[in-house]
Amino acid sequence: MTETFLISSRDLMLANAKGPVSVESRKAYDAENSKLEYIGSQIMDSGRVYDYYIDEQGRYWYKNRMRLQNGQIISMEKYLFGTENVRKKHRQ
Repeated sequence: MTETFLISSRDLMLANAKGPVSVESRKAYDAENSKLEYIGSQIMDSGRVYDYYIDEQGRYWYKNRMRLQNGQIISMEKYLFGTENVRKKHRQ
């Protein structure tokens, strides 16, 4: 994702009403091949960033990232493990 923008309050309300599911769970919902459209992000005071998506069936999804003190936003995997290749190493 190259650009992060704040989700509108309307879209956030709709997403939360439908109960967004983690993008990492797409396979469990038989949605791993559905196209996702990024609809915005919510940035919490804690630094956690919630990226929201909607798929072709109108289901809402989210992905977590972290905003560092310097303002840089990185993946949760990089924040926790220092690299973004942890899953790939474990799946081999």
